[in-house]
This record gives sequence, C-alpha cells and structure tokens, in this order.
Amino acid sequence: MSHRIDIPDRSERPHGFNDMLMEQTDIACHLHDTMGHDLTKIMILAQQIVWGTENQSEEDIGEIAGKILTLSRGLLENVRGCLRKYDDENAGIIERLESLVQRLAFDAIPLELLIHQEGEERAEHFYAAETIFKVVQETVTNALRHGQADRVSVMIHFMAEGIRVSVLDNGRGCETIHKRMGLIGMEKAVRNLGGQIQFSSGVGEGFTVMAAIPGREPEKFNEEGRDHNK
Repeated sequence: MSHRIDIPDRSERPHGFNDMLMEQTDIACHLHDTMGHDLTKIMILAQQIVWGTENQSEEDIGEIAGKILTLSRGLLENVRGCLRKYDDENAGIIERLESLVQRLAFDAIPLELLIHQEGEERAEHFYAAETIFKVVQETVTNALRHGQADRVSVMIHFMAEGIRVSVLDNGRGCETIHKRMGLIGMEKAVRNLGGQIQFSSGVGEGFTVMAAIPGREPEKFNEEGRDHNK
C-alpha cells in the first residue's frame, strides 16, 4: 500500500510556514557547523590512540581519552542547546576567535590557528561577530578534515567602510572546489549581512576564503538582527 503526500500550494501554506522552514534550515546549518567541528577534533584525537607509537604510555592514552570524553559531552550540550549559538552574544570578533585558538590548544588539536588584526575593532562591528566566527570555524574544520593542514592564518582588517577577512590554510588544496553544506552555509551567512565571499584553491596551494562585510549592520535588519527579506 502506498500513500501519497501532497505538498500544499504556496497560497495554501499556513501563516508562518516560510519562517518555520527558514528556522529549521538555520538549525540544520548550525548543527552542521558545531557538530562537524567537534566531531573532526574527536576523530583526530582517536587517531592518535589508534595510530599511536609503541612509546605511548597508558597515561598518554588516558589523557587523550579524557579529552575525547570532554569533547563528546560538549557536543551533546551543543545539540541540546542548538538554538543558543554562543554563550556570550555580546563578545566581539577577536574575542571569539581567540577563544577558538584556546579551545584548539586545550584539545591538543595538531593545528596552529594564527589571528592577525589590522585596524581597530569597534562596537558597530560586533553584529558580524557570529558570521565571521562561523566562517573561520568552518574553514578550520575543512582544513583538518579535507586539507590535511596544520596551520590556518586569519587576517582581519577593520575599516570604516567594512571588514575584510581572509582565511588561508597550508593544506594540500584542490583542483576543483565542490560547494557542499559548509561552504554554502558560509555564503548564506555573509550575504545575509550584505557582504561578499569567495573561495580559491589549487593543488598544493592550500585553501583560501576571502570575505568583505559592511562596517555597519544593514538597514534591512531590525533590532533583533533578523532579516525580513529572507
């Protein structure tokens, strides 16, 4: 027995249907970003145990296992609180990125994240903190998972007219860029702020992300930061 499900016409959809669909998409993208980042770190730590040398002591293995447990608990908390994207919504761009550097170091992830700043970060730039964090975090995840990189350099240039961000890893690069959820999510987040983003790579040349974001929150956003034109 088969069942047919008819998709309602746009005119027949209940009030708020599009908002609900957009919210579900945002949740899926957020889960992809947070879960993908943490799962990649868990995988790398697990590989250190599986592929470790004979010189690894039980103490070393226990320490790595403890980090995996901590990451797993944090991942579960992220899933439970996926609507709460960050603990401190008032944190600035550099502060959030420095917290990412600290987390990578604490988790003993074999990747160096370097943050370079030009210009002065101002309060009006804070509206873009979540989006820039998302771009850097996703690039780090991709560098670990796909690029086999051990260094990611971030340059943030604060200007009166906008913010320019470039993220470059030293991984193996690729000949053709295939845009999947991570890169598509970056594009959406940056364009929702009225900005532009582009990706470039080459075999043996690493992967580069470059974004330009307006210096102030676009007028199409209301005081809660919601885009009514979505």
